[in-house]
Amino acid sequence: MINRFGHEPVFGRVPATVLLLAAAVGAVEVILAVLELNLWEIPQLAYPRVEAVKALSFDSQLFRTQFELGFIFDSASLRLVTFPFIHLNFIHSLFSVVFILVLGSLLCRLVHAMLLPTTFFLASAAGALGFALLPGSEFPLLGATPGYLGILGLLGGLLLMMHGRENPAATPAMVAFPFFLMGLKLVQDVAVGIPGYWSAHAVGFAVGLLISLAVVSGSLSAIRSGLARLLRN
Repeated sequence: MINRFGHEPVFGRVPATVLLLAAAVGAVEVILAVLELNLWEIPQLAYPRVEAVKALSFDSQLFRTQFELGFIFDSASLRLVTFPFIHLNFIHSLFSVVFILVLGSLLCRLVHAMLLPTTFFLASAAGALGFALLPGSEFPLLGATPGYLGILGLLGGLLLMMHGRENPAATPAMVAFPFFLMGLKLVQDVAVGIPGYWSAHAVGFAVGLLISLAVVSGSLSAIRSGLARLLRN
């Protein structure tokens, strides 16, 4: 699953998979923003974001209830992969789009581009499950943060293992940076974040680390050469 051919400079030509994922997240926000203008003065469209949250966000209580009743593959399960596209507001969505573009571009310099959506959705779903297991998580889970933190975890895991094998391209500062960002995010979550969101974010990052173990197996030379190209550019 390693990309052995490289790409253009990180911020020169963004891979199509990165653009598509970022565009999907941003498009939902644009649609909601247009609907919130309610240009047609339709009463049913007065609060489109509220309706979107009700329909697509991950409701941990609903998920636990339906799981206990044996309804595993239903609408509650589908929300495991729909909640990343619904955000609290424009700024929340903008942060997600920017992080997907930046982290995704970096990731696609080191590994196959299809690992981006794979990691994003696996980290999002696992983060939601971690959120569901936490007692008292009553606010619905929404936003792409668990997904892009999974991408960050994958990058951190790759850099960590390269540094562990004395690869000069993976400097201590580069290795520490993803973990530093994750630490800052957890501090923010605990201090001023929505209760329970820290668990989804931590699990998402951990999933990225686990995926890095699978990716690195048998692929060290390709990642090393990709990292060297990244630093040269």
